[in-house]
Amino acid sequence: MTDVLKALLVEIVERHNAHVVDLVFRGERNSQVIELFVDSEGPLTTDQCAEISRDSLAMIEEAKALHNPFRLVVSSPGIQRPLKFPWQYRKHVGRDLILHCGTGAMAQTTSGKLVKVQDDTVVLETKGVQKSVSFSEISEATVKAPW
Repeated sequence: MTDVLKALLVEIVERHNAHVVDLVFRGERNSQVIELFVDSEGPLTTDQCAEISRDSLAMIEEAKALHNPFRLVVSSPGIQRPLKFPWQYRKHVGRDLILHCGTGAMAQTTSGKLVKVQDDTVVLETKGVQKSVSFSEISEATVKAPW
């Protein structure tokens, strides 16, 4: 996928007061799939996703950005996708998170209820004890499913 196409999709998503969380381009030449995962700092509605999808399809056709058949899927990232941006953490205050910090032999996993998001840290609570973790230490963070 070209950088121009990516930039156009980001522009469309931002027009709808949302952010691109992930953009996946997969499939074969004659059956390509573009997965556009979007989120917003407030609630993300299905209407927003539908509008982003309509506007994105129109832009791709108008710009003649893709020449082969493709399918566009626009959705929220869901809890299975890792949190990538500090603003996403604010939406999950009160929920349980799993944080993977460091890599290799230094890797550690921490989990607990997200109680606070500060400028450059998150605060998790586990068994009544709060622990601050810097965003720079987090290699991956996911919301723990409530079931």
